[in-house]
Amino acid sequence: MILLSPFDVGLGYCLTWLREGAIGLNSHYPRNRTMLVKKVLLTSLLIGGSTLMVDMQFSPAKAANFYFVPAGSQLDNDSILDIVVSPGQEIAFDVFLDTTGVDSQFTFLNSEWNFTYDTGELSFIGKEDGPEIQNTLLPLGSNKFNVLSLNIRDNTINKLLTVKFLVTNPGRSPHDGVVDFGITLTSVTGIGGSPDFTNSFPSPSKNGLNLPGTEFNQVVEVQTPEPSTILSLLALGTLGAASTLKRKLKPSQSTEKETTKVS
Repeated sequence: MILLSPFDVGLGYCLTWLREGAIGLNSHYPRNRTMLVKKVLLTSLLIGGSTLMVDMQFSPAKAANFYFVPAGSQLDNDSILDIVVSPGQEIAFDVFLDTTGVDSQFTFLNSEWNFTYDTGELSFIGKEDGPEIQNTLLPLGSNKFNVLSLNIRDNTINKLLTVKFLVTNPGRSPHDGVVDFGITLTSVTGIGGSPDFTNSFPSPSKNGLNLPGTEFNQVVEVQTPEPSTILSLLALGTLGAASTLKRKLKPSQSTEKETTKVS
């Protein structure tokens, strides 16, 4: 690359040259375009007898995340989202690690995390590994599993695990504000524990939850509607069906009247 002397060009042209040079470098390293040029410093650009210091910072966007779906929706007034279920129903949560912005230098990542569930409402029935992911589950008491996930890729939304439950005795709506399923991220590192990327992800927090000493990245409740709510829904459905039937009968009755008049 030919470097043009700052003495032969104006300020605007020099800055254009500097910007295009940085872009040219980045084009050779698409996996790390936000980290390659960390700091470009032009220390002796002399214009009109003065020295201009140009300091350009390139920082990666922090888009990494740890979450599960379905996330639920707000059905009551507590701080936890809710999922409507029925006793005997199976429910599954897909757990994801989004490593966008995390560059592991072409090596896989490892992650340690755990999930907790309410044994009074959910019964653990199994798990299914995500594509190419290897998971090892270690029970921690009666309602918690520690999970070690291997073969995680950087700059990718990785599906780590599907956790499956049988709904046994869900609480009535509105519920008690207690976590029925929650996940907590412990670490995300390179192979062998280095480098450590854990700080690139949102930290677990209590978020107003009523479980002392427990912190989560995400939680949800499962609940079943009150019997009165179910009856109301059935009544609305019956009224809707009757209204639809009435609309369908009106044209046929009008046709019968017209036929009688003609005859």
